[in-house]
Order: sequence, then C-alpha cells, then structure tokens
Amino acid sequence: MGQLVSSVKLRSRRDWNHCQRSKPKSTALICLMQAEEAEELDRSSIDGTSDFISDLPDGCLACIFQSLSSGDRKRCSLVCRWWLVIEGQSHYRLSLNAQSDLHLLIPSISSRFDAVTKLALKCDRRSVSIGDEALVLFSEHCRNMTRLKLRSCRDLTDAGMSAFAKNCRSLKKLCCGSCTFGAMGMNAMLDNCPALKCSGDWDKLFPLIVQRVTGLVEIHKERIQVSDVDLAVISNCSNLEIFHLVKTPECTNFGLAAVAEKCKLLRNLHANG
Repeated sequence: MGQLVSSVKLRSRRDWNHCQRSKPKSTALICLMQAEEAEELDRSSIDGTSDFISDLPDGCLACIFQSLSSGDRKRCSLVCRWWLVIEGQSHYRLSLNAQSDLHLLIPSISSRFDAVTKLALKCDRRSVSIGDEALVLFSEHCRNMTRLKLRSCRDLTDAGMSAFAKNCRSLKKLCCGSCTFGAMGMNAMLDNCPALKCSGDWDKLFPLIVQRVTGLVEIHKERIQVSDVDLAVISNCSNLEIFHLVKTPECTNFGLAAVAEKCKLLRNLHANG
C-alpha cells in the first residue's frame, strides 16, 4: 500500500512539473492548488480523519437526537455549538420544577427550546410556585404549545390562565391538579382553545356534586364526556331553571326527556350537538 501511494504522489508531481513547463503561470498555479488538494485528500483518507458528521443536514441530525435518551441528548449538546442549537430546536417536551425562582430563567430556557409543544410544570407542595407572569412568559415564547400539565401551581390565578389561553390557541390537552384557579380560568381555556376538550367520566362525578350542592338553578355543560346517566341525575334537581347542553354526543333524547319531565321550573333549555 505504501508503494502504491508513493507512486501516485510521484506521478502527481511529474504531471504538475509537466504542466508547469508547458502552460502559463496562472494555469500552473491552478495545477499546484489542485495537486495540494489531492495530496491532502489522500492523506486524510489514509489517516481515516474524514469528517462525515459535519456534512449531515440539520434535519437528519435532529432525527438522530430524537432517538436518544435524555441523558445522551444532554451529553451530545455539549459537543459543539451546532449540536447545542439543533438539540434545542428538536426538543418538543419540557418538564420543569415550577418553583417561584424559575421565573428568572424562562427567557433563556425559551430561547434555547423554542420548539416546545408539550410543557409540564410541577411544584412541590411545600414550596412557592410560579405565578401568572411566569406562565404568560411561557405562552409568549411557545405559541405552538399543544399540551400543558400543571401540578401544585397554587399561585396561578384566573387572569394568568386567561392570558395563557389567548396566546396558545392550539392547545389540545390540559391536565391540572392541586391548582387554585377557578371556573373563570377554566372557561377562558375552553373559550380560546377550540381544540381543547374535557375528558374523563363525569357521570361518576356529577352525582357527588348534586349531593353536596343542593338547590341548583342553572347548569351549563359543554364539550365534556357525559351520557344519559348524568342527565338522569340532573333531572332530580327540582329547582333547575336554566340548562345548557352543548357538544355532548353521548346524550340522547331519552335523557333530555327525563330532565324536561321532572324539572318543572325549567324555563330555558339549550341543547346543541
């Protein structure tokens, strides 16, 4: 192999000497550059130092990162600035400790992970959680968010949830627990995020509500999972005057008939979908 390489290099030098004698100086300079490039290519091939990774498209590198574990992705992001940027742009899920001091880090986090669509914010019950300002910052930087999970974020209010909903209208799923915002915040999410639907078996929950809250006069149900079983419970609310039922495909005319028959004070019934 060594003799072959030497003969190739010798031939290259002879060819270049021939070019130098027979061609003008400008052409000879080009031949010199080509000979040096060929020699450098030969040397890199022999040493095995060819860098094919640097030629990968950004999309291909992002696909590789997505198949790695969280720890491997973090280690890869430390290799170079290029990998750091691509790893951040291909990061679609983010789970953070939602303590109050997170607010100061949100601008830098959002600039690095600017393609996040799924965000989880969890806080320890013994700690002070983020407030409305922090949640709004996330919504301003991550407007393509489709899923949001909130756990023990007790400092969030109806105003913060409303501002978030106006910025993230593509939200499809909301999961919250141990939070203190009320019905106005939840209604704002439903009003501003048309793809958001309430899931869960409300047929089991509503009987408990009726038992604890007596004398209900107005009930609105929209885009939640209920059936005629739920309507049978509502028909026992003798003081009911206003009942709105919107986009509940599992409810039938039998359930509505039960409500109309037993709720004698009913004066406004709105059923749609």
